[in-house]
Amino acid sequence: MAINKKYIYGIGAILIISIFIASQYFARERGKKYFKEFDKAKIDAVLMIDAYIFDKGSGIKLTDGSEYVFYPHTNKKLNQNKIFYQAAKKEDRIFKDSYSDTLYLYKKNTILKYTFTKF
Repeated sequence: MAINKKYIYGIGAILIISIFIASQYFARERGKKYFKEFDKAKIDAVLMIDAYIFDKGSGIKLTDGSEYVFYPHTNKKLNQNKIFYQAAKKEDRIFKDSYSDTLYLYKKNTILKYTFTKF
């Protein structure tokens, strides 16, 4: 008894699409969790290490022991099109008020402003 190839391809396509949809859903849920924590935080600290890529966003570890993941936007006017995780280096200062829509990155001679994705 031969199984129709179209049937197998159809099941395979449904399986692949289902996996894609599930991964998008779980990534969005993680993003919401990260944003909720980041949004309510008042941050006024120094970076312990360079910013890094984490879960499709930017991760920061601060000298006060806190860690956050957020999804910053690059903008010519606010941050000279500098990608956050490439610009934020160890010992740079970061400031963000609770529930603010802007994070300030204080470098030696420059202040870069970053808005970020809200979930």
